[in-house]
Amino acid sequence: MISGVLSRYVLTTIGQGIVAMVETPSSEKPKRGEYLLSGSCVQKNLESGTFIDITSRVGGSEGRVYALASDLD
Repeated sequence: MISGVLSRYVLTTIGQGIVAMVETPSSEKPKRGEYLLSGSCVQKNLESGTFIDITSRVGGSEGRVYALASDLD
């Protein structure tokens, strides 16, 4: 979670078109083409292995970053 700030997740693309769920401050509005995700949606996708945590490999992110596993193959 982003320190001291309520957060939410958006579905977006990063890098070379990798689909990602990105943690953002709740005050930040989704940009064009981004979609808000519920906490249960994020949790289910992580539990199933559909998305994997790549936060440590992404620079400049304020929060957690989860990439679509099949986009990393």
